[in-house]
Amino acid sequence: MNIIGPTVGFQFRTSRDGSIAYVYELSAQFVPARVRHQTFEDPFAPFYAMGGAEFWRGRYLRLSVGFTTIDNMAPIAGLAVGIETGTGLLTGAEVIVRVGGRPNALGVLAGVQLRIGGFVGR
Repeated sequence: MNIIGPTVGFQFRTSRDGSIAYVYELSAQFVPARVRHQTFEDPFAPFYAMGGAEFWRGRYLRLSVGFTTIDNMAPIAGLAVGIETGTGLLTGAEVIVRVGGRPNALGVLAGVQLRIGGFVGR
C-alpha cells in the first residue's frame, strides 16, 4: 500500500529524567480518499497514535509503537532520528520511518517532520 501525502500531528513530551523523555504522538495524513481505498469513499484520513521513548538530548533517537487506522486499526512501529534546534518558531527536525499494517498488507511511512513551537527542555 503506497500512501503519499503530508502528515500533521501533535507531540507531547514529558520532562527528561536524565537523557530519556517519553513522547506521545497523534497525527493524521492528508491524502485523497480514492488513493486510500479504490472501492469505497473513506471520509477519514489515516490516523496514527503512538507512544515511545526518546533517548539523548540535542540529537536524539526515538522508538515508538502504537496503532494506525490504515487497514482497520493495525499495529505500527516507528523510528525517528532528530535534532533539537532551539526555542524559537522551529524547535526541531527529524527523519522518521514507520511500519504498520497486517502481515499481508504492510505499509511504510517515511519522511521528514519539523517541530514548530513548544519547549525544548535541556
